[in-house]
Amino acid sequence: MLDIKSSSIIYLYDCMMNAKKNNNDGSYNWLLSKCKNQSSLCSIERKSTGIISMTLNTFKKYSNDNIDGGFEKINTLRKEIYNKYNPKVKTANKKENLKKKNLSVQKRLENSERQRAILLRAYKDLNQITLDAICNSPQYDYAYKKHSKMYYKYFNLSIIVDNE
Repeated sequence: MLDIKSSSIIYLYDCMMNAKKNNNDGSYNWLLSKCKNQSSLCSIERKSTGIISMTLNTFKKYSNDNIDGGFEKINTLRKEIYNKYNPKVKTANKKENLKKKNLSVQKRLENSERQRAILLRAYKDLNQITLDAICNSPQYDYAYKKHSKMYYKYFNLSIIVDNE
């Protein structure tokens, strides 16, 4: 008759083997979340099935005594289960996606700056036409000064008039 810690290790190992083979029905989800690291694995406690929580050193000792391949085999199995059910996105793909996003943002910024320059150029040209018209009709001078204040407010730029 095995003691409770030995039977706990054996049953946990059997559950890990079954989880690795097939978890389509979700019956081993309780185990999958605990395979992230060694300390999580040895902290599993399911008294209804005979699995008890142990310290990592105790877990290693009983694993080495009761499982062929010992703790190393359980740890390798833990990593395999974790990687199978928590696949990593390749770092190269992440870097490539970040580069694409960066280029996209740069293009949008360049387009925005181009559009801003076009708007300012068009506004400058229209402003020059307006100034020429005011020279011929001075009654619109007040409206133009009001307009200049709005221009400064929206674009944070001042209109410079060349009085030649």
